Amino acid sequence: MKSKKSQSQRCSYAVAIERKAESILSNSDATLATLNATYGRLFPSMSPSETEATFALSLSDTKNTSKISAWHDDASSSVRGHLIELIENVQTLEGWIALALPPMEDGNNFGVSVQLTAAKQLKELRESLTKDVNSAVNYYKTRAEVTEKLTPRLSHTTTSTESNVNASGGKDGDEKKKSDSVTIEQKTCAPEEIGQHLRIKAVLSVDMQYYVEWKASLQGASNAYAAAIDQIEKNLEKITKPRGGNPGGASMSMF
Repeated sequence: MKSKKSQSQRCSYAVAIERKAESILSNSDATLATLNATYGRLFPSMSPSETEATFALSLSDTKNTSKISAWHDDASSSVRGHLIELIENVQTLEGWIALALPPMEDGNNFGVSVQLTAAKQLKELRESLTKDVNSAVNYYKTRAEVTEKLTPRLSHTTTSTESNVNASGGKDGDEKKKSDSVTIEQKTCAPEEIGQHLRIKAVLSVDMQYYVEWKASLQGASNAYAAAIDQIEKNLEKITKPRGGNPGGASMSMF
């Protein structure tokens, strides 16, 4: 009885993941179109020098006291969001193919090799996408460390003095008085002109580094995802019916 329940649950999950995979394949053109639209918005046709000049204006803007790059905020969020969506799609396709694998037996395994090749391609794509997501997260840490050196530092100096005053005579006789005073002095330590110029260049280098990385990541993700989907669609029959739907082999009803 326990075995029948387990088999029923597995079939239910297999049907659910098959439907998700079918939806992913059916919407692949729309997914890639969205990726390309974001790529066009974030990375218009500009030379590297023009791009760096745009980032430099943001740093020199006196109103931008926090030295935040609005473009990098937008790009980090957009690129990360697309990559996470692709990772989820790839994981679904990996699960779908894994559940389509037939029982092991001698002979007639060409369809199985097609399944394993598709699964390997998806695994490599997922690992690559995960590394690119980490890059989008690490940007803020890297830039914060460099930007911190651009901000003038405010130093505090505290001076404490104590004075004793002896007074004689008077109604209550001799008395001793003590007074304390504390002085706090603040000084702003601005970097020297040459050093500041080099620090700004360091921030620009970080901004340009991640600009190039995210541009390559988004384009690479689009190409690799399109290639993986294309291989699945070209070999859909072998993936869904690795042994031609014969008894003893696994077959799924995709399309």
